[in-house]
Amino acid sequence: CIRDRSDAGWLQPQIAKRSESSGLGAWIGCYLTLAGKEGLVFVERQFLQARKPFMDRYAVMLALRYVRDQHPASLPREALLKSFRQILADDQLADLVVTDLAYLEDWESLDRLIEMYQNADTEWIRPQIVNFVRVCPLPRATKAMKQLRQTDASAVKRAEQFWVDKTVITKPRQSRIRVIRRGNSGFRC
Repeated sequence: CIRDRSDAGWLQPQIAKRSESSGLGAWIGCYLTLAGKEGLVFVERQFLQARKPFMDRYAVMLALRYVRDQHPASLPREALLKSFRQILADDQLADLVVTDLAYLEDWESLDRLIEMYQNADTEWIRPQIVNFVRVCPLPRATKAMKQLRQTDASAVKRAEQFWVDKTVITKPRQSRIRVIRRGNSGFRC
């Protein structure tokens, strides 16, 4: 039974030698909850920097979300941001992590996301970036939205058709996700 921080020493080699992705997110989430910031260094080196298979890197992202939402005292916000920003550089996971940056109110990433939008070679990330910009409270976000619309108006339209309630993005533990679809007769939940 894993009970305290000292058990992280047992978990680390277990995670390192795993040969399958099944359940890896749970192992990493548990490990990060116990080991904190020091454990995050190992996880980043072992999975993100080593460019492990997609499912392993995806498991890291899920584990970070788990720690962020269920054990926020385990990792400081800046450490989480560093990891999520590292995942943002992963072209296979970038579109999945944009919302995490919004949850953490990482408005410093606005310029990087706008640049990614301009240079995107896939359509998947653009609506995610649009939604990030829509909830960003910075004054330059309004100007950025006009810029995004000029670059790819269809991506902005897709993002406006289906989006997550803003309170979910800024307060993930205090709200339930409500997907709203804009129809001909207004908005429907």
